[in-house]
Amino acid sequence: MSGKFSAMYEDLVADLKKAIATKDVTLTLLVRKGLTASTAANISAADTEKYKEFMAINVYKTCKIIDKSRGTTTYVKKFKRIFEDSDVLFNKWYSKITKNPSLSTYIASRRRNGKYKGDNQFNYKVRSMLDILDYAAEEERKEQERVEEEIKRYKNSRKIKKT
Repeated sequence: MSGKFSAMYEDLVADLKKAIATKDVTLTLLVRKGLTASTAANISAADTEKYKEFMAINVYKTCKIIDKSRGTTTYVKKFKRIFEDSDVLFNKWYSKITKNPSLSTYIASRRRNGKYKGDNQFNYKVRSMLDILDYAAEEERKEQERVEEEIKRYKNSRKIKKT
């Protein structure tokens, strides 16, 4: 499933890979600022698909480290735009998300119940949350198309016929 949120995440990953490829962000810097050596090595060597298998907290830490080293907030803002700014969409489609057997209902219920706060804020696999958010975005798109079709039908039925 590839949707709106997956595309946004892939853009973020491409930017992260470019930043890590520069000389000012090294493995030593990533380790010194809080990532484990194996996580830092995996993040620096991973391809785009492998980034979806990481825990979101590690990607978030990487964004924070790069932003801090450059004095910006670009990467953290992009990350939060994907995983935090989608609350309204997530809550609107929560009942359909939990009924879908292909999605992680464990992660959905923990997010809904506020378990992902504080230190556990992004303590889930990126792929699972992206699947949930893409599903919710697709449901929202279908709902908008249905409403637009109803409005169109209503306008057509209310037209005054000229004689």
